[in-house]
Amino acid sequence: MPVTGIVLIGHSMGGLVARSALYQAQEQLVSWLPRVTGLVCLSTPRNGAPSERRVARPRVSCHGRRPARQGRTG
Repeated sequence: MPVTGIVLIGHSMGGLVARSALYQAQEQLVSWLPRVTGLVCLSTPRNGAPSERRVARPRVSCHGRRPARQGRTG
């Protein structure tokens, strides 16, 4: 059976990892990205973790919109 859709599910830091994976996929134009139909985050820090913000600014949030800009990031 062919894969027609992918839903990423992450709990806590796993949600941040999933967001980061989507960000990296957008930057690298990976073949599986168009198949992602959803992202479910459970108990994921809404604005990310400080260590995650230092690594990469995600373009996708767990709420379906771009994260709000914050003050200084490092």
